[in-house]
Amino acid sequence: EHTQSCIRPWTTPCEEVVQAPSPPPVPAMGSAPSPAPLCSGILCMMYCEYGHELDDHGCPMCQCRVEPVIENTLDSSGHRRTQDMPPIAIDPMPPVVDPGFGVDTSVGVSEGGRCASGFCENAADCPQCQAGLTCVVPADMMCAGTCYGTCHAPPSVLPTPAPTPSAPINPDCVVWNDGCNTCQVRNGNMVGCTRMMCFHQGTPHCLVYGHH
Repeated sequence: EHTQSCIRPWTTPCEEVVQAPSPPPVPAMGSAPSPAPLCSGILCMMYCEYGHELDDHGCPMCQCRVEPVIENTLDSSGHRRTQDMPPIAIDPMPPVVDPGFGVDTSVGVSEGGRCASGFCENAADCPQCQAGLTCVVPADMMCAGTCYGTCHAPPSVLPTPAPTPSAPINPDCVVWNDGCNTCQVRNGNMVGCTRMMCFHQGTPHCLVYGHH
């Protein structure tokens, strides 16, 4: 009677019915897993023996993994066990090889040969010039790693020749004009002159005579 009367709410009000929440949907069998994160390529040119470290998204970083340090410990039964120690952070910058380290320059590359300048990406391919030669790399050359150039001798600096007078200097002259510049004279030889640029060359002549 109670159930039947509930159907007629104007006779007997129905009790409030609470509907249970629906269970969460169950994924179908064989559904595809969530896609892997998109990682950009490693921009650094660094070889890592144990691979690169991964960031929080699972992407490789420009930082090498280090070889795990094994620590020997004893468990509760007295048996020896090994466990990995936490990795030690290392500097992510690649090592710089000193071009002169461990290289005998007396038997190095001769003039005109191929040489490495500055950073060497591979220490086994780091040719150096012989003593007295310089590795020259073109200024507009873009290097992705090791810069290779050519061994050259340094440019020779020729001494500036003393000015040669165009006319003989009187032995008694102490100040001479060569037609453009004024020169000090000692024992008939010019020992120092001004450095003016003249558009017209005048007649060489003595300006001051010495007294004997």
